[in-house]
Amino acid sequence: MRLEEGDVVVARVGEKGRRALCVAKRDSKGPVYSLVEADRHWRSKDAATFWEVEAEDLLANLGPNPNGEHSVYGVKPHLYRGSFTAKGWGEVEVWRDLGRTEVKVISEHLSLVADRLKRRNLDGFFPIVTEIRPAHGQWAGYYDPTKDSRLERGVDVLCLHPKDFLPKGGEHDEGLEGLILHEAFHGVWFRTLPARYRARWVALYNKVVLQRRASVEEIHKMFGDWVKRSCSKAEYISHLRKEYGEDAKADIALLNLALSWIEKAHKINQFNLSDMIKSQELDIRPWLPSVDLFIGKADPVVSDYGAKKAEEMWSEAAMFSMLGRPLHEPVEELLTELIEKVGGYLR
Repeated sequence: MRLEEGDVVVARVGEKGRRALCVAKRDSKGPVYSLVEADRHWRSKDAATFWEVEAEDLLANLGPNPNGEHSVYGVKPHLYRGSFTAKGWGEVEVWRDLGRTEVKVISEHLSLVADRLKRRNLDGFFPIVTEIRPAHGQWAGYYDPTKDSRLERGVDVLCLHPKDFLPKGGEHDEGLEGLILHEAFHGVWFRTLPARYRARWVALYNKVVLQRRASVEEIHKMFGDWVKRSCSKAEYISHLRKEYGEDAKADIALLNLALSWIEKAHKINQFNLSDMIKSQELDIRPWLPSVDLFIGKADPVVSDYGAKKAEEMWSEAAMFSMLGRPLHEPVEELLTELIEKVGGYLR
């Protein structure tokens, strides 16, 4: 593989052959390459980790300026671009190209949220590592409470990766403030709320999420209909949508849940099962669910995203409250009570 100085590569490094993003420090002139690892933990050339890498351990050359959404050999192709400090919040690591205006907007919103959290005594999860990454996936951020052994400080990571940081109108963007608040309240959930309080919130979450019980008979009837049609999963879902319109969502959710159950119980994935159904060679009934299944349907007490799981409903509800949006009464009551029990307040 031909390398030039400054090229970014994915390589196997160290005794265990860990895959890492590295930067070539010189042109290749033989079987051995000098590389410096470009992970988030080095800040200067002196602190960098150098490797002598054999040619067979070079997996991909990404060129001098990779900035893709997708991982390459399990490694995110994001380069550390530098950092800035947001007053009251702390250092922010930048892993994508940002203009001065974007840095100003991000810094102002982080400072605003930090001030609001501090005044309400809800900043106990600091210090954290804050990252700005290239946009990827359907969400705009995440909070990772897993302590990374590669970090010198065993702290959490809060990452923001929306498509655009610039406000749509005016200088203040409630969307960006809401995003930061949402991720910050994951920190409150993981680092401030005791387990007994989280358990109470989980119990509330299960009360405000309506569940439908699908019987074994109902499940078997659905799969019997699929078998009669002898088609692929995609074709069967298309049939359900054509037959039932918007009401097909519940049946499709049940189908996916049943397929997930079959894969866990019998190690038969949806593609294998679809082949069996299309071929009409085997009786699939022995592999169908033998117990009733529960399908969650979100009661819109907070938001669709907040219905995904208890901790997401927590972050969404807390964010809504901080922004002055109305909440379902039981949600607001317990949210306020738990926040006050840990010495904070919302409004």
